[in-house]
Amino acid sequence: MALVLVLSILVLITLLVVFINISVRRDLEESSSFAAFTTAQQLADSAMDIAIGQIREATSGFEKDSAGNPLLNQPLAWASQPGAIR
Repeated sequence: MALVLVLSILVLITLLVVFINISVRRDLEESSSFAAFTTAQQLADSAMDIAIGQIREATSGFEKDSAGNPLLNQPLAWASQPGAIR
C-alpha cells in the first residue's frame, strides 16, 4: 500500500513539474513575441518622427546658422498644405 501511495505522489509531482515547465515556456515565447512587436513599433514610430521633424525644420521659415540662429534673408521651403512642399 505504501509503495502505491509513494508512486502516485511521485507521478503527481512529476506531472506538476511538467505542467509548470510547459507554462513557463509558453510565457517566455509570448513575452519574446511581445518584445519583438514593441521594438518594431518603436522603430516605425521613430522613422515617422524623424520625417516629421525634417519636414517641420524645412518649413520653419528660415535657414539656420551653425549656432541655430535664423538667417532672415534665407528662406528654406514653403508648404501651403500637407504634402505640397516647394
